[in-house]
Amino acid sequence: MGTIQVLHQLGYAQVGDGRPLLPSPTNPGEVMSVLVRQIVVQ
Repeated sequence: MGTIQVLHQLGYAQVGDGRPLLPSPTNPGEVMSVLVRQIVVQ
């Protein structure tokens, strides 16, 4: 959650852009969230 807030402060993402928290596949007791951004390259 801290990383999401930092990305928001930097103007890179909105707080609601991340996906819901998912359990970590390798570390029991930890969770992760995925943020997908699309950019246009010209």
